[in-house]
Amino acid sequence: MVYEEEDIKEAHRICGKGLALCPQNVQGHVLMGNILQSLGLLQNARRHWIEAEEISRNTSLIQKPKAHTMSKKPFETTPLLSNMKLNQSVTLFIGGRNITAKRVASHARVFALKNLLSHQECRHIQEVANNSLKISDTLSLGDSDALTRRRRVCENAWIGSQSDAILRKIEKRVKSLIFPDGEGRGNIFAGPSEQVQVVRYRKGDEFTVHYDASRSVPRFVTILYYINTPPDPAEMVGGMGSDVGSNESKSGGTWFPCAYGFGHDIVSQGYQTGMQAEEMEDRILKACYQIHPSTHGLLVTPKIGDAVLFYNYNEDGEIDPLAAHAGLPVHTEKWVANHWFRLADPDVACDEDDHPVGDATDIDQDMNTDTGVDL
Repeated sequence: MVYEEEDIKEAHRICGKGLALCPQNVQGHVLMGNILQSLGLLQNARRHWIEAEEISRNTSLIQKPKAHTMSKKPFETTPLLSNMKLNQSVTLFIGGRNITAKRVASHARVFALKNLLSHQECRHIQEVANNSLKISDTLSLGDSDALTRRRRVCENAWIGSQSDAILRKIEKRVKSLIFPDGEGRGNIFAGPSEQVQVVRYRKGDEFTVHYDASRSVPRFVTILYYINTPPDPAEMVGGMGSDVGSNESKSGGTWFPCAYGFGHDIVSQGYQTGMQAEEMEDRILKACYQIHPSTHGLLVTPKIGDAVLFYNYNEDGEIDPLAAHAGLPVHTEKWVANHWFRLADPDVACDEDDHPVGDATDIDQDMNTDTGVDL
């Protein structure tokens, strides 16, 4: 959906009044940042996004339910995929399609989904987003607090399912994979999805190692749809960064550096020493910049209609430090779409038709390939 400038200014006025009444409201600051970015005020937007993170620093990433409400942990309420073992697969007939899901990582919860979307659905997503694409920005919250395009170079557009029957159909299909009853009804952790973020990468574009979830952006599950198959996927492409040599992996692949245990020692040390979660995540990211996709982790190769699903949280309901991932440089052009599902606050009723506007930034806390997966 494309909003008129006057509508955005009115949203800015209303959000400002809300923050004046509740200056510590995390989602209010996130929303204000999104509004300001839409108005082209990136520096002001950055201040609100950083404020949202700072307010959230000392709170749990997932609001656990009270004992009298529900005693189960998040993964116990989403058993279909989350309890699968490495290389275990299941084929499900959902929404008229045979979809194969396979767990492809031992340490992170990463699943390859084959035949999730039809070619027609992929073309529809691409066509709807094509006229709304704009350059992406990433907010760095670590060593530098500046907006930077070094880490993420691509174009994106946000599209919602409320007014799009095809997207609603896709969302229903995906919920059948994540939640046990197919819709999330009755599941206290089943929150709404964000709008779908469609991303176009041109030659040389990339998205370096990052996390999808943060303390102010509690994304429980990421589903990355592959909207096209990048041409000549076996061609050599550029490296991950200045400290990394040539990348021999396939063009535009999705890299999970910690899929098979890299970084586990940092996590173990962190838990033993009581390290803050932010420091643990920062150390993981910095370590990932010192390794290479050809020697560490999991590489998923894009193929139209397929997808990769991964959980951004661990069993304790905190961000999983091993869920770091990257979009490798592309040789020609790649189209993907991010679909993020959040967890509901157990003390607040969740309207299944509620679709919050997608956050304008992805969070960068900073700053073995043992196998590859061809979907």
